[in-house]
Amino acid sequence: MSQKQAEANRRNARRSTGPKTSAGKEVVSRNAVRHGLLSSAVYFGEDEGEDLDILRADFFSHFAPAGPLEALLVDRITANAWRLRKTLEAEACYQAHHTEKYLAGPETSSFMGTVYSNIEALEAIFEQTAKLARYESFLERSLHKSLHELQRLQAARAGVAVPLPVSVDVEVSGIDRE
Repeated sequence: MSQKQAEANRRNARRSTGPKTSAGKEVVSRNAVRHGLLSSAVYFGEDEGEDLDILRADFFSHFAPAGPLEALLVDRITANAWRLRKTLEAEACYQAHHTEKYLAGPETSSFMGTVYSNIEALEAIFEQTAKLARYESFLERSLHKSLHELQRLQAARAGVAVPLPVSVDVEVSGIDRE
């Protein structure tokens, strides 16, 4: 970068129109977030902190983790269960909003125009629902993985012989692959 470009950069930076207050900075920090379901932060809203704390306390009471590794697994179970709940809520909210917005919108002048816009809306709903279903599957696998590992650790701690995980080879018959 030349000296001239560096000076121009500094001049432009002084005229920045970005947020100045901490509240404004907090708002723009979430500009790129689409849904937050897979973010490292589990907390989604101001009024939900207490519900998340209750869920966490319930899981800790139920699983009674001993040691930091078991506590970590209970935290992972809590986070995945919370995100799974939010995924299901997001899916229902998205479908309700977009069904109302696109499918119950004003009629167009031609029958074909109405059908075409409804198909586009249905495709958009299907695409987002499919995305949320993938997140749901990911979260369920992660939740079950953490749950099984916690159960394995607790069984080993209790002196119960824990068998190694079993790999199963599945062959589907009756399908002609030619």
